[in-house]
Amino acid sequence: MPHPRTALVAAAVLAVAGLSACAGGGPAAAPTGAAVAPVPSLVGSPTASGGSVDGVSASAAPGTPTTATASTPAGAAGTPSSRPGCLGGTVDVTFPGGGDQVRSVCVHVGTRIRITLDARPGAPWRAVVTSAPQVVALLDDTVGAGAVDATARAVAAGTAVLSADTRQHLGAPAEVTTHWQLDVTVVP
Repeated sequence: MPHPRTALVAAAVLAVAGLSACAGGGPAAAPTGAAVAPVPSLVGSPTASGGSVDGVSASAAPGTPTTATASTPAGAAGTPSSRPGCLGGTVDVTFPGGGDQVRSVCVHVGTRIRITLDARPGAPWRAVVTSAPQVVALLDDTVGAGAVDATARAVAAGTAVLSADTRQHLGAPAEVTTHWQLDVTVVP
């Protein structure tokens, strides 16, 4: 019978190796700054028929949005061009969405990300910005009545941060009252 500590160490090594494989699509280590936790732990497990997800949904085919479902990851499991848990098609993100807020998502190149930031009384949203337009490009960003509707597309593998702030206009200068951020990992 193996020693309990040996079994624990072996389980930890297997877990780290599994996360590294998920992060890079294979046995290689994840690039610096890449998220290593697979998306299913954050937003639920994608299924062929879709599943319920708080704050994020994805349609299985581009241009065919659905409500609160996850897409089937593109590619066959285990191939270098795929990463289990990464979404394709169109991903809808709403803030506040209810339940645990989604802070990160993994998507495939070509995936559309639709963002809805609901109005906050007395503190309108500013436009959504991207930290890396060469990875996730903003296609449109409409700010109206304190809310934001924006669309972005994953254009290349890498990482980017989509973010926006609300500003309360009670005095000068306006203070940031809410910060929304979505860390996006894009894979082929």
